[in-house]
Amino acid sequence: ALVSTINSWYALEHGASLKGSLYQFIELNTNRNLAMYITVSSEGRDRLLESGISEQVIAMIPNAIEIDVESVPGDRASMLRSFGWPEHAFVCCAAGRLVWAKGYEVLIEAIAQLAQEHPHLYCVILGDGPQRGDLDAQIARAVLRERIRLGGFRSPGETLSTIKSCDVFVMPSRSEGTPLARLEAAALCRPILAARVGGIPDLVSDREQALLVAPGDVSALAAGLSWLVDKPQFAARLGMEAQRRVRAEYSLQSQVDATMQVYRNAWARRRNRLPGA
Repeated sequence: ALVSTINSWYALEHGASLKGSLYQFIELNTNRNLAMYITVSSEGRDRLLESGISEQVIAMIPNAIEIDVESVPGDRASMLRSFGWPEHAFVCCAAGRLVWAKGYEVLIEAIAQLAQEHPHLYCVILGDGPQRGDLDAQIARAVLRERIRLGGFRSPGETLSTIKSCDVFVMPSRSEGTPLARLEAAALCRPILAARVGGIPDLVSDREQALLVAPGDVSALAAGLSWLVDKPQFAARLGMEAQRRVRAEYSLQSQVDATMQVYRNAWARRRNRLPGA
């Protein structure tokens, strides 16, 4: 019995490019022997349904994490020293592959809009990828190299430590499944500003566990970031509520149990020769 897990919709992740279209074509034309699909977001489920996949063979199981928050060594002073930033800096952090789908050029432009209004606003983007050169050039053109740093690849432990040391976690993505970085930021009680895409609205509600904005909207992202800078008590409440939700609903054990049940169902479908995908 075969099960396929869809973490993101290829055509969206690759910006409707030939590569994304090819991946999507391969996925949807090699599924004759599949018994079940697992998708990590409601958007993925909806796309499968639009592609003609039966609802009976689709299970939505979001990603999950398990972090011992107390063991993550958040060291804000050390982080600020490493980047040469002042003690009063307000630091936003983003983390992930440097690719079009993550929308980091939108974040850089939003910070450029806020440069005069919030001179103490700084940003670190962790990760590496094919867009690094373009993003670095964009930062240079905006004369923001002292305030926006591309932190490069970091180990998981280093990434968690940096997220914990920052004031806000930002996810300006154009496409997402159930982003682990967002779950990690929530587990670490960080206020979250994110684009309303993919599985993100499944994980958090706007103004309850995060601020959500339209993807690709520079002005909306800048406004949300400015709001969090100006409203520290509101930001702190978002972080605490996000942490509570992750602990209650996104445990590894619940993900394991749900995944095992899908594989049992897949085996039953194949054994009983029920129609698959």
